[in-house]
Formats: sequence, C-alpha cells, structure tokens
Amino acid sequence: MQQRKMQGNGTEKERGKARGAEQFLWQFGFEPSSYLQGYASLYARGDSMQPRILAGDLVFIQLGAEVRSGEYAAVSIDGGRAELFRVLRQKRGILLCPENRAFPMRFFPAAEMPRLRIFGRVVKSMRNF
Repeated sequence: MQQRKMQGNGTEKERGKARGAEQFLWQFGFEPSSYLQGYASLYARGDSMQPRILAGDLVFIQLGAEVRSGEYAAVSIDGGRAELFRVLRQKRGILLCPENRAFPMRFFPAAEMPRLRIFGRVVKSMRNF
C-alpha cells in the first residue's frame, strides 16, 4: 500500500492514527494537545514493572523532562531499547529499579552515566481489559 506524504504532517495513515489517538485520549479525560507534542508513547513489554505496569500497557513519556528521584522513566542502557525503571538518584550515581523484585536493580556510578540515556518521565499508563 503506497502512502501519500502530506506536507509537513506525515502520511495520510499517520494523520489518521494521530486523529484516532486524539479521540482516544479525549475519551479518557486527557487534553490531547498536551500529549501529542513533546510526548512519546510505547507499549510495555515483559514483566519487570509488574504489578504497576503490565505487558501491553500503553505508556506515555514526557520527552526530555527532568526525572526526579522516585519517578518512573524510559531509559536506554548502552544504546539498547528503551526500558522502564523507577529512577533513584543517589550521591554517587543512579539506581535503576524495576518494580518486580524478581529483577535486579542496576546501579550506575557517576563515571558510568554516559552509558545511560534517559528519554523522559513516565506520566501515564493505560490498560485495556
């Protein structure tokens, strides 16, 4: 299927998805404009964030937002895919904590911080039943 590029706004298919996302967000009481610019979404995979975030949950990330200690964030380690963690900032570095205690916490001292890319703060997750 060929997609026609719309001037500056993506393909027709992408615009349709954006309109669908906007309608979806309105149904749940969210202001769509605040979620469509400066935000990204991903579907959670795996069970490292259970019971708080489950596989298949739609997670919204505020890109570039400061992540305070104790907040959830999307983080890439060594250029890998984004993973969700609770971030605990400490004097000597950062501790990345999965919610599921079956998974190990990972500490990164200040010298190893360049290995991390923190995309932003998790602001919302949604689950379909």
